[in-house]
Order: sequence, then C-alpha cells, then structure tokens
Amino acid sequence: MTKKDNTLKNWLNNNSWNLMVTIVAIIVAFTYLKVEVKSNADKIQAIEARVASYPSVDYFNLKFKTLDNSINNLTNKVEEHIKETK
Repeated sequence: MTKKDNTLKNWLNNNSWNLMVTIVAIIVAFTYLKVEVKSNADKIQAIEARVASYPSVDYFNLKFKTLDNSINNLTNKVEEHIKETK
C-alpha cells in the first residue's frame, strides 16, 4: 500500500460515521420529499375532481339572469302596487 492509499484509508476510517450519517440523512430527506410530492399530487387531484363537479359558468349565468328577471318583475309589481295605493 502506498502512502496515498493509506491516507485515503485513514480519512475513510476517521470519517466513516460522518459519511454514514450523511448518506442516511440524504436518503431520509429524499424519502420525505417523495412523500410530500405524492401527498400534494393527491390533494391537487382531489381539488380537480371537486372543481369538475361544480356547475358550469353557463348554469350560473342563466341562474343570475333568472334572478335578475324575478327581481325586476317583483320591483315592477311593487311599483304598481304603490301607484294603486296612492
């Protein structure tokens, strides 16, 4: 064994715990990130499914138009009633 090989072996021996802890920390971090990404993807899919079940914009436009017509009719009737009572 040469001096360079011996130096590398000493460095690995001296830092073996640090290397193992670092490798485990990296594995744990990537596992955590994978779980978080999966969780967020599931949440996004649930929101997309909920939004897909909402009525369309045309439905709301028709509903508001109907309400506006009803309010206008009611207003006209109230105005006619007020004129009749005067």
